Amino acid sequence: MAKPEQPFSEQEAASLGGALVRFITAAPAALAFLDADLRYSAWSKAWAGLHGFGARDLAGVRHQQLRPDSPAAWCAALHRALETGSGSAGMDSFATGGHRTVLLRWRVEPVKDLDGAVAGLSLYCEAAEADGDYETEQSKRQRLETIGRLAGVIAHDFNNLLTVILANLELAAFRIRNEDARGLLRRASEAAEMGASFNKRLLALAGGRRSEPAVIKVNRHITDTWQVVERILSEDTRLQFHPGADVWPVKADPSELDGALLNLVANARDAIDGSGEVTIATKNVQLTTAEAARIAGAMPGDFVRISVADTGSGMPSEVAEQAMEPFFTTKPTGAGSGLGLTSVGMTVARAGGFLLLDSLPGEGTTVSLYLPRTLEAAQDPDDGEDADLPFGDGQLILVVEDDPLVREAVLQRLEVLGYAVLEAADGEAALALLKQGEPVDLVFSDVVMPGRLSGYDLALLLRRRFPGVGVLLTSGYASRMVPRRRRIMVRSELIAKPYSLQVLARAVRRALLAAGKAEG
Repeated sequence: MAKPEQPFSEQEAASLGGALVRFITAAPAALAFLDADLRYSAWSKAWAGLHGFGARDLAGVRHQQLRPDSPAAWCAALHRALETGSGSAGMDSFATGGHRTVLLRWRVEPVKDLDGAVAGLSLYCEAAEADGDYETEQSKRQRLETIGRLAGVIAHDFNNLLTVILANLELAAFRIRNEDARGLLRRASEAAEMGASFNKRLLALAGGRRSEPAVIKVNRHITDTWQVVERILSEDTRLQFHPGADVWPVKADPSELDGALLNLVANARDAIDGSGEVTIATKNVQLTTAEAARIAGAMPGDFVRISVADTGSGMPSEVAEQAMEPFFTTKPTGAGSGLGLTSVGMTVARAGGFLLLDSLPGEGTTVSLYLPRTLEAAQDPDDGEDADLPFGDGQLILVVEDDPLVREAVLQRLEVLGYAVLEAADGEAALALLKQGEPVDLVFSDVVMPGRLSGYDLALLLRRRFPGVGVLLTSGYASRMVPRRRRIMVRSELIAKPYSLQVLARAVRRALLAAGKAEG
């Protein structure tokens, strides 16, 4: 095919380009253009104002450089538009600086050159409140923020408790040789780890926890969690699994995916009056551009579809349209929060996918999760946390933890792993020990502690005053509750409570290697 003739001279094109930039700058709508490297080439004052950029010159800057916590679904839409040439839309909370966020509806569309290649992207957004229901949206957001703050506090205390429980169960398993007794300890540990998974989902729902994506073999993952899913159904409801053949791996947070499945199965259970069936099915799906255009929020590409179908009463269209809204529920007061499908939608969006709800009165409901296929290889469990533990060689580790039960559990775990240990209840006490000349190889510190120094403050002081000492951090709070700038400055690994003995052993080993205190 012949290349289309250029309708303008270079001088005319440059003049028109300048006029277009001036038009965009003055436009009352929030518009922006990115080049093929996702760098700003033009933007309106409305766009800059909505995102909190003010009069800043954005030319050549990527949005994520200024707002690293940009919504995952929006970021994924930018890359997909560049790669596939198809647009998409959605709604997310965007950071605007100073710990403030704004709920925006957004659209991403590719800009193509005369050869049909994607040369950049056009972006549009508007405040979600602009459709009129400002007070309702504000109320919902405030309620979610309150839940987030409460979840953070509850999670911290619960994670400390689980850390002590898991540590003591593992230590008991080291000392007991009776296989029946070890089996009981194993089941107790699994229950504690399940509690940790529930805690992660609580924080994810409230926006207080960062996703921890991993490559997942979908069919195997569902099979592994089958007993847990099955327990939430009544005796009159049958649960079935129809696994697809050679289902592709996906990349998502495993605990969030567990939570999504549990939410969907619980909703399906509640929709069934009397006896019935709930069916989980998986299948590889290739969406064309034309097919994706017919589904709200969809984009073309390879996906794994995980569907949960029930034989319940179904929903009329006006109810189905509101089902994804936070706090919307048809259940009696106290029987449901209205956050189930909202949290599922958030899980799918964080993985770069989308959700489809299909329901008709009298015909049941099917909720389908479309998760993008990943080409990364899934880790074999035998190569991961269940492999042989790396033991220490007598290195001295200073444990800084204000909770005495947690501190004692950590000290005992480290001793089992072959390390010598010292302890301190806060950052000031830890510094005092180091100033006395204790030959500490690694400081393992909690982040949130009473007193003048947090774990991050302590780590920064150690970098300056004791550069030869390794640092490893831990916290029962979500990482997003600590300013990102502090986390970057410290440059130390942080492991989330509760953690298994395997996780602790490997994290300590990595920190010692990084400090030159262990041989690889």
